[in-house]
Amino acid sequence: MNIHLKESGKNGWIIKIVRDLAFEYEMSSKIYITGDKDILKYCLKYAPDIERYCLEGQEDMTIVEWAINYKCRRLQFAKNKFNTKMIEKAHTNNIICNLSYTDTVEEAARALEKGINAILTNYCNRLLPIIPIEI
Repeated sequence: MNIHLKESGKNGWIIKIVRDLAFEYEMSSKIYITGDKDILKYCLKYAPDIERYCLEGQEDMTIVEWAINYKCRRLQFAKNKFNTKMIEKAHTNNIICNLSYTDTVEEAARALEKGINAILTNYCNRLLPIIPIEI
């Protein structure tokens, strides 16, 4: 489950609530918290056992560095704001690379060819036939 936070609250109080609920309902290993550098900073401080998903640095293509810095397990590239070298660096650091988003088979195929692990889309029925499924 992706918990996408837009703000952390003063002194990270929102992060603390999410952390406490995740542990109370035994969901801490089933979620990841998504956000920009402020969210990630407080997550690392107050919820280090919950996986993080990096959005910081999408526009200026520094996202991999931010993801490494905040020990994120995942990152989300913006459309047309990534390259193969960035994906390779992320993979070298055991970071899963998502793409937000594409709705065309052609764009999805190119992204998968470059090494993207997951694609956010509005039309999964179009993209499922080209997604490699591991059994």
